[in-house]
Amino acid sequence: MLRDLGGMAGRVQPVFVTIDPERDTPELLAQYVANFAAPIIPLTGTPEQIGEAAQQLGYHYVRYRDPGLGGYSFDHTSSFFLVDPGRHLVADFATELTAAEIAAGIRDRMATDKDATRAEAGGP
Repeated sequence: MLRDLGGMAGRVQPVFVTIDPERDTPELLAQYVANFAAPIIPLTGTPEQIGEAAQQLGYHYVRYRDPGLGGYSFDHTSSFFLVDPGRHLVADFATELTAAEIAAGIRDRMATDKDATRAEAGGP
């Protein structure tokens, strides 16, 4: 997706937020994101902080008992969220979309944001 954004990629900061801070330590998260060819920042927090952030984004997850997977697992929605610098949700993209489709959606929203910023400043 970052490759598909081309020159706009520098305006996007990928972030991965765990929903399982009990197992996903900062060290494990760092190892996980290192597997991707992208500058992903791994984030964790308390269960309450993570729950609050998920609620703000409309992200749903539920922990359930599963003895086969270390005693528990999670069901969760799968999306990529585009959040602006003011921490407002701009868009969410289904994981079924291709990288090119997500990049196109991000470009469209960035262009709209740029046009809105120019209009607020009295520009063309």
